[in-house]
Amino acid sequence: MDPFDDLLRPVSPAVPDASSRRRWLDGTTRELRRQRRLRRFSSIGSLIGAYAAGLLTVCAVWPPEPPLERDKPAIARTIRDMDSVVDLEWRALDEPAEAPALYREAGNRHLADADPANAVRCYGNALDSATPETAEVKDDDNWLLMAIKIARRKEAESCDR
Repeated sequence: MDPFDDLLRPVSPAVPDASSRRRWLDGTTRELRRQRRLRRFSSIGSLIGAYAAGLLTVCAVWPPEPPLERDKPAIARTIRDMDSVVDLEWRALDEPAEAPALYREAGNRHLADADPANAVRCYGNALDSATPETAEVKDDDNWLLMAIKIARRKEAESCDR
């Protein structure tokens, strides 16, 4: 007989009793449920984090809303004497609502500077971007603008026939 047999023999019986088996089963089941809940909550947390990151990305990339039209000064943004003819024409491109008045003023200035070719171009742009009522000859029109309006009216009449 080996002297170590007494030391190596199990202290408790080989088959655990029913109460300790139940304790082990309950503890193991509780731990498995806790791990399953932890896995589920971490998956849900990952999904929420990805959704929030997507929203933040869209918010960062989305262009800001343009200012409202009523925030802009009205057409009464006066045509200043210090505006050059080129500035008036650029403003007419930037502000389509004011384009007829701006092109007309640019045409007046070109005509005053003895540059009828550019005046004709500006008057043509003014009439192209204006309403049909402004195509009528008026008392405050200069000679070149009257001539262009009359020529356009004749051309429209000849096309209607």
